[in-house]
Amino acid sequence: MEALHNAYDKPETYYDAVAAVFSEFERILTERGFARTGSSAAPETRLIPEDRQRPLLVDDAGILSNTERTEVEARLNELSRKHSFDIAVVTVDSHDYYGVTDYADDFYDYNGYGQGDDNSGIMFLIAMDTREWHITTTGKGIPYFTDAGQEYIMDKVVPYLSSGNYGGAFLEFANICDEFLAQAETGDPYDIHNLPRPTLSWKYLPVCLLIGFLPSFGITKGMKNQLKTRRFQSRANQYQRKDSFNLYNANDTFLYRRVTHVPRVESSSSGSSRGGSSTHTSSSGTSHGGSSGRF
Repeated sequence: MEALHNAYDKPETYYDAVAAVFSEFERILTERGFARTGSSAAPETRLIPEDRQRPLLVDDAGILSNTERTEVEARLNELSRKHSFDIAVVTVDSHDYYGVTDYADDFYDYNGYGQGDDNSGIMFLIAMDTREWHITTTGKGIPYFTDAGQEYIMDKVVPYLSSGNYGGAFLEFANICDEFLAQAETGDPYDIHNLPRPTLSWKYLPVCLLIGFLPSFGITKGMKNQLKTRRFQSRANQYQRKDSFNLYNANDTFLYRRVTHVPRVESSSSGSSRGGSSTHTSSSGTSHGGSSGRF
C-alpha cells in the first residue's frame, strides 16, 4: 500500500498510480500462486499437497515466548498423534485482502493440513491487526466440532485472548479439543444436547453447607427463644371449644368445565439451536465448517 500511496503522491499524472495499482495486484496474485506467463496464459492451478507443509503451530505474528511456543507445539503434536486428527494453531499479523474465513480455509488447504483421506482436522487462527479469530474444520472435524461446540470452546478461550494470555488460550483450546475428540470417539459427539456442564469441586461442599447452616440455625434459634409460654402438645384438644363445630351435610356440585388449547411452540430451524454444523466450500473446493469472532 505504500507503493500505491507514493505513486499517487507524485506531481505527475495519475498514470503512474494506476500502473502501480495493477503492478501491486499482479505481485499479490503471483505470491498467492496465480502466476501470469503471458497475456493469454490462464492462472496457475493451486494444488493441495499430500503432506503437511507447515507445523501444527505457526506463530507468524510472533506473540509467543520461546517457552510458550515449545509447550503449545508439544501439546498439539501429542494430541494430533493421539487422535489421528490435526489440531493446529496459527497466528498472523494480517489476513491481507482476504476475509478471515477465506484466509484460514486456504491456509489449511494449501498447506496440506489434516489427516486421512478426508484431511480431518481443526485449525484455530487469530489475526492481530483486526483482533479476529477463526476456527476452520474439515473431514471428521465438521461433525466432531459442531456450531454449538465451537461456541462452547470459544467461551472458554476468548477471555485468555482478551487478557493477552495467548499461550494460555492455545493450551486451553488444545485441551478442550482433546475432550471433544475423546467424546466423539464414543460415537456421540458433543452438540447442543450434551455439551459439558461445569462441575463443582468437592472441596467447596463443606463451605456451602456451612454458609447455609449458620444463618438458618441463628434464625430458628431466635424464633424458639420467643416461644417462652408455649409447650409442645401432641393433640389440639385444649385449643378447641367443645361442640363448636358440627357438620350436618356435605356434597360436591359440578358447575362447568373450561378447556384451553395452547399451540406448541416449534423450535427454531436456524442457527445452532438445531445442532449440527453449518458448512461452506473453500476456494479449493473443500467443504469446511467453522466460526469467527473478535477478542
